[in-house]
Amino acid sequence: MTARDFTWGEGDLRLTFSVDPEDRIRLTGFVAPRPSGAFERALPLVEIITADRSKNAGSRYDATELGLDMRYVAHRTTIDDGVMVLDVDLRDPDSPLRATARYAMRPGSGVVSTSTRLTHVGAGPAIPVLFVSSAALTDDAWNCEDTIIRLADNDWLAEARWRSGTFTDFGEPEVDMAAHFGAAPRGCLARTGRGTWSTGEHLPMGALELSSGDALLWQVESNGGWRFELSQGQGPSSAGALRLVTSGPTDVEHQWSIVLGEGDEFVTPATSLAWSADGFEGALARLTQHRRVDRRAYAGDAGMPLIYNDYMNTLNADPTTEKLLPLIAAAGSVGAEIFVVDAGWYSDEPGWWDTVGAWEASTTRFPGGFEEIFDAIRAQGMTPGLWLEPEVIGIHSPIAATLPDDALFGRHGHRLVASGRYQQDFRHPAVVARMDAVIDRLVADYGLGYVKFDYNVNPASGTDHHSVSAGDGLLAASRAFLDWIDALHARHPRLIIENCASGGMRADWLTVSRFALLSTSDQQDALRCVPIAAGATTMAPPEQAGVWSYPQHGMSDAVATVTLANSVLRRPILSGHLDRMTEDELDRVRAFVAAHKGVRGELPDLQSTWPLGLPGWEDAWIAAGLVGAQGGYLTVWRRNPESADRISIPVANLLPRGGRIEPVFPLQTDATWELAGDSLEIALPAPAAVVLRFR
Repeated sequence: MTARDFTWGEGDLRLTFSVDPEDRIRLTGFVAPRPSGAFERALPLVEIITADRSKNAGSRYDATELGLDMRYVAHRTTIDDGVMVLDVDLRDPDSPLRATARYAMRPGSGVVSTSTRLTHVGAGPAIPVLFVSSAALTDDAWNCEDTIIRLADNDWLAEARWRSGTFTDFGEPEVDMAAHFGAAPRGCLARTGRGTWSTGEHLPMGALELSSGDALLWQVESNGGWRFELSQGQGPSSAGALRLVTSGPTDVEHQWSIVLGEGDEFVTPATSLAWSADGFEGALARLTQHRRVDRRAYAGDAGMPLIYNDYMNTLNADPTTEKLLPLIAAAGSVGAEIFVVDAGWYSDEPGWWDTVGAWEASTTRFPGGFEEIFDAIRAQGMTPGLWLEPEVIGIHSPIAATLPDDALFGRHGHRLVASGRYQQDFRHPAVVARMDAVIDRLVADYGLGYVKFDYNVNPASGTDHHSVSAGDGLLAASRAFLDWIDALHARHPRLIIENCASGGMRADWLTVSRFALLSTSDQQDALRCVPIAAGATTMAPPEQAGVWSYPQHGMSDAVATVTLANSVLRRPILSGHLDRMTEDELDRVRAFVAAHKGVRGELPDLQSTWPLGLPGWEDAWIAAGLVGAQGGYLTVWRRNPESADRISIPVANLLPRGGRIEPVFPLQTDATWELAGDSLEIALPAPAAVVLRFR
């Protein structure tokens, strides 16, 4: 007997499912119809591990025992708010576990989001669950030999560092499994996000690029632990084919487990998968558009007002009335539209790290009252903003004694301390009520229109309060924090909220989608910031990708131009001692402001391109552009004076026929360029940067 097939999807993303006579079901075609023999090579729709149903030896999570045992029950299609949804119901013949694999797609998007609902139905003992996948798929075209894998490392001050290569290039060895009974290798190429810094080590993203030019790009959408792996297929029929399994937290990597009793259920974080025949950039364009539709709209952020923040390379968390007033006047004079008072405004003493939590303005820093600062900001026509770290309380803060122990992260009956701070648990009503009152007070007392939510600790694996495991507590508390953000936005719909976590340590899309913008890095070296700024739009759409620019009095013209050019095509966060600048230096900043304001209205309609490839951390020449139907923009940097002083950049996708190239910033530049066919031949001194318009 042959397998029964059904298809779902539209356009060039059509999924083929096959059900065999034993009611086993597989996703046998992700884009094209299934080839001969695809069923035996395909993975189960859902991979599951319980305490009594394990996986194969080794670190990989594909072809789990329970996943292979699950049987097809039924499938149904619905339309939910314009989104196509396919639910596939599965059962375990030997236990009360039931699973529903969900696939959701907006028509025309080329992006499908997948998740799993695991349920305990009927009578029977409770079942400890140690792993549930969000997505599990493979394709004959994904092979270990010539499929290019793209993965991104992410670290403090060194975010969005993409690397590419084959499976072997990433260190996975070629082994002769035929000599070992046709078994699968035990290792895999895996990436994991741990703790509350969801992107403290890696971005929860990856891509496969086929020799045909087709590309698959994925993002795991979890702020409370995630994992994905690429592994080699098992057995002679699938040897050499790559398999992708994604998930939220796991038992081994995150100390996550749950116990499902009768009627209990668990829903995994989602994974979104973008497919394109136009390579990585085509897949990212589809994912970017998916993100734009998926993100929360911020009414107060319409028009993307330009932000000045007093922290970076400027006041460094030491604001006072005396220091702020001239900065406010200078920021207003160059055209900033939001002024943010960053960290330190609440402290009467320098060493405030482990005393934070009350969020009351210092009286010694602002002897005329904090209102004086906000009045000065509004007098310059700017919206006032404040820095806040809402999730933490210093261990020496008097606030710490006002909350019960189970309102804070804890382990084994003890409050959990991370870098001299406690972590608030937003599942607890006392935490929600207290932080609601803090925000409501700041908005009412000061007319706050912008708040930067920072986050600078990472309390290990999580909390076991109200949870069966630390990882379970972390996932639930992390989800509750975003619920609080949603409720805060509903209560203050015009309040603009920035997502920062020591820069880009929380760049998972589930979090970023809740905020007006993402602070992509705290890198304080303008030249080191270049590859981060260039790669920032892989983390968020350009209109959300916040990039610091921090010109200073006395900074060389070249470096000042670089730091400003870094953010012209992103969401600028301007800083620097503008109050100390000469008129010529201020004129450069004004030119930057004018350049950004001239392009910002187009950003939500443009897609990213890297004509020299995604930036490498040490690359001397870097080019990052935005492209639309009528042309686009390109920022070109040269960082190393020892590099060639001229380079050829392919620009066919940026330059319409009969179009022209003109500088955007700086308008007077040492760069020289000419077109040679479909390439831009450009020369720059070093260091230098120029932003060009193609139209």
